[in-house]
Amino acid sequence: MSYLVFLGFFLLASIITSSGQTCNAVIPATARVRDVRRVKFYLDPSGTTIPFYIRKRIFTKAFDTWERAACVKFAITSVKKGADIVLQFSSVTGANVVATATAPGPPFQVTLIFDIGETWSTTPHSPPTGSLDLHSVALHLIGHGIGLEHIINPAVVMTNTILVGRFSTGTSPFIKTTLTTEDIAAAVAKYGPAC
Repeated sequence: MSYLVFLGFFLLASIITSSGQTCNAVIPATARVRDVRRVKFYLDPSGTTIPFYIRKRIFTKAFDTWERAACVKFAITSVKKGADIVLQFSSVTGANVVATATAPGPPFQVTLIFDIGETWSTTPHSPPTGSLDLHSVALHLIGHGIGLEHIINPAVVMTNTILVGRFSTGTSPFIKTTLTTEDIAAAVAKYGPAC
């Protein structure tokens, strides 16, 4: 079974929305997936009104994006206990925090939590006003879930300045659904090129 190894550290990532938004993740350079051949992820079927099939499509697309970038293979599982990464919707505490990623310790199961108090856009071409792009936030958190640190560049997915914005009429302040060469280089440095 695959485990995420964090060598004495715990992953704690949060995405916040306010002026000068930042992600306060502290990811040690040694954090990595032990068995890159099969990292299992589980989608919690409860906690949101977003239909399961839509969440599955968005999250699977985000995992596929990372899989095409580096030698890490992801597989969905229907068993939460056996998953390496769990994605769920529930309440997230903290002022303006919209999502978190945690690894509470052995067995190093990472949990990616999306706040149920937020309006999540699943259609970036016609998002609801005041919503956040689910795919963009998932892509960033999955990067942390596989042990990637921040990159000091606001143009990349793994930026330390998230700049999570809310959609308003005619704007798309945070749509980052394509990895940049810097994002890919970080993943390749840790896991090698796509295999």
